[in-house]
Amino acid sequence: MQSLNPDTHSPHAHKAALRYLRIQLLRAPQFAELRAQAESAFRAIADTLDAAEDAADARQGQTAVIEALDGEQDDAMSRLAIRAKAEVGGKLDDVRYQALFPVAPSDAMKPVTGDDQARFVRHVVETVHNEGLWAPLLPSAAEVDQRQQELSAAIAAREPLYLAESQTSAALQRALDNGRRVYNLMPSRLALLLGADRKRYIDSFFKTLSKPRKAKAADDDAPDGEPQA
Repeated sequence: MQSLNPDTHSPHAHKAALRYLRIQLLRAPQFAELRAQAESAFRAIADTLDAAEDAADARQGQTAVIEALDGEQDDAMSRLAIRAKAEVGGKLDDVRYQALFPVAPSDAMKPVTGDDQARFVRHVVETVHNEGLWAPLLPSAAEVDQRQQELSAAIAAREPLYLAESQTSAALQRALDNGRRVYNLMPSRLALLLGADRKRYIDSFFKTLSKPRKAKAADDDAPDGEPQA
């Protein structure tokens, strides 16, 4: 029987091992109490694993939304900058252009979101609205402002997803710890019922697990024909 190890067996391996064990414990009524323990441990891992994966997918999906909106905001700001450049005859050293863009738009928009980017966008939008000479840029400024609102809302929506991901991950870890304890103690509990001399039969209750990742890597590195520990 191969024990479950937190360093080498994934949550899915824990789930598979306990699923197999709980089915094998249906062999006889004398195993009912042990089966209840295995069933409880399996259900806890199955439920918390699904919840943790759902939470991770939700957070990752929202991050993808943010990255997409940030890219759209970058494009909108680039279009505004091109129109502003045209208004000053392409002279980037024009004081009006420099007042609108105290930092090069490409540099200011380089980070993915962030407070500095939001402040830069707000400055550009307010300057366009307050300075009559930039009136031709008002539609572009409105687009930039709208994109920033969408981006800020998406960022705010991600915050509770981080919390949910952390909480479900912690719950999964507790379930894995308990499930591993139940699984690894099961051979000795079966031995108390059946006798320690029935090791082969006891071993048949347990799934043959995939080779732990570290051990597999060591085998893969061994030269052909060399004995492996």
